[in-house]
Amino acid sequence: MRLTCPNCEATYEVPDDVIPEAGRDVQCSNCGDTWFQHHPDHPQQTADHPQDDPSQDADDYDDAALDDEEDDLPDLGRGSPAAAGSPLASEDDSDADIARDMWQDPEPEDHDDAESDAALAGQPRRAIDPNVRDILQEEADRESRARAEERARLETQPELGLDDEDETSRRTREARTRMARLRGEPDPEDEAEIASATIDPTSRRDLLPDIDEINSSLRSEGEAAAGSFNEDDYPALPPRKRGGFRFGFFLILILAGLGLLAYMLAPMIKENVPQAADQVDAYVAQVDSFRLWLDDQARLLLAWLDSKSGSGAGE
Repeated sequence: MRLTCPNCEATYEVPDDVIPEAGRDVQCSNCGDTWFQHHPDHPQQTADHPQDDPSQDADDYDDAALDDEEDDLPDLGRGSPAAAGSPLASEDDSDADIARDMWQDPEPEDHDDAESDAALAGQPRRAIDPNVRDILQEEADRESRARAEERARLETQPELGLDDEDETSRRTREARTRMARLRGEPDPEDEAEIASATIDPTSRRDLLPDIDEINSSLRSEGEAAAGSFNEDDYPALPPRKRGGFRFGFFLILILAGLGLLAYMLAPMIKENVPQAADQVDAYVAQVDSFRLWLDDQARLLLAWLDSKSGSGAGE
């Protein structure tokens, strides 16, 4: 149905089910004016065909109905003198009076509602304050713009950034360039331009990092890290020479033999080298004293062993 603003003549096309059968108040989004709108099926009251008075119709209907009821009542001694004072006649008269009273007092609820709606529609509308109208107009314009922007955004939504380069694709491209530079390969942008001619524009393959490239870069970085600790940079320690104990043992034996040889050849050394006679005599005296001390220690050891062996045998 079409709604027309009585103030600014703005027209709106709305579904019929928006307006209930009893009607409702509507407001113009252009000027902010409000008015009561009837349902399309609501009967229009015109001056040429005024609505009949329901109270008059009810009175006519009551009289006709009561006449019919009186005609349908059986003739119980009508016209006889005794019938006028009979209890049955008085009871019938009271029932007829009650029925007449009931028909004479209808409750025109619908008529009252219609009259109130007509009175409200006929009353002049209170003028809206210009400031309030401006505020309402601004709110209506803002809401209209918001709805238009939302509708345009929904209608012109891009293909999730598949065609235009966004932040994700830029980072991916930079990561590929860095990985290619680390591996010493040429710039992949030229290869991507060549491959883009054969790839579906709506494909997402170029937006996602290649797992093979990531694995290869990780392996190359791992190998580079492992290669940085080369064994050539840290030479191994020379093998430790074995036989140190043997060398010391034989050295002691050699020195002891030389000392023993010098002790035994002391007279010959003094004859051949008279200048060393004093040193040779002192050396011989030291060796003799050492021999005596060693002899004493040997005797003590033997005595101790004899005592131990004797005590063990006595027990």
